[in-house]
Amino acid sequence: MPVVSDVHEDFDGVEPGQLGSSDKSHDDAGWSRYAAQLRATLQCWGYLGQQCWAEAVAAVPRHHLMTSPLGSDRAERVRGGELAALYDPRVWPGLVGLAWVLELLDTGVRPMRVLHVDADAYAVALLCHALGDRHVMTTSATPAHAETVSGALAACGWYPEVVVGAPGQQTALNGSYTAIVIPSELQISRACLAQLAPGGRAVVGPVTSATWQWWCAALLERQPDGAVFGRRVHDRRPREVDGRTVAYLVDHPDVLADLRRAHRVDSSGLCVGCTEDGPPAFGDTCPVRPSLEMASQQLGWR
Repeated sequence: MPVVSDVHEDFDGVEPGQLGSSDKSHDDAGWSRYAAQLRATLQCWGYLGQQCWAEAVAAVPRHHLMTSPLGSDRAERVRGGELAALYDPRVWPGLVGLAWVLELLDTGVRPMRVLHVDADAYAVALLCHALGDRHVMTTSATPAHAETVSGALAACGWYPEVVVGAPGQQTALNGSYTAIVIPSELQISRACLAQLAPGGRAVVGPVTSATWQWWCAALLERQPDGAVFGRRVHDRRPREVDGRTVAYLVDHPDVLADLRRAHRVDSSGLCVGCTEDGPPAFGDTCPVRPSLEMASQQLGWR
């Protein structure tokens, strides 16, 4: 079975803040072109249906909001001047997961007040651009991280409230929230969910895996009677084959063989793996098979 990993990653190679607003080596007018390409790519894949999120993705300078370390391979690409890599969802698949989270959270109700647990500067900036600073609050685990995130956001012109610590009395001062973003199941608490307004949604995750091409998250919704119900949701929209996924499968033929068996085509032409829990999400389209077929071709398998 594929190993599931959280999309909120920490990487070695570049220290936090090195790509923040003080790093003028990447203050290149070309970033707006890359941001526009990111918007177009995500929209082609079926995301950013709401205009406010599409405009935010195109307008937010992600390269000034990188407050977590980068992996060594990604760091080399950035140091080499490849600003485009920071806006490429094939290099940063978490950008796809983030777009999906924004979609899940938005019920169309305005004003939309959001609490983002464990601040991610880029995600918070997207929320601020789309909804306005005064409708966004975020928490941070440490004063140092809070200062880094606040500084990066302020340098770009956004001033949401950043609270040090877990959701609790401080975050409750502003009332209830229409939406809550919770990166990990380990961060779910009664104090946090108590601040979810009736009709509001909390999204936990999302998570993905090295070989599967869809996302999974927990969606929690507060009912009119005050009860909170949760369910697992999956995003199975097909997207272009990820070269890294193919490389992983080629390097791990045992995993490839397992997935080929799990996603074999039945007599009616449907993928067995995608129809176990009901009708396939895309008719006879399996979002996994394109990667399996490409990896199989590289290994000379039939």
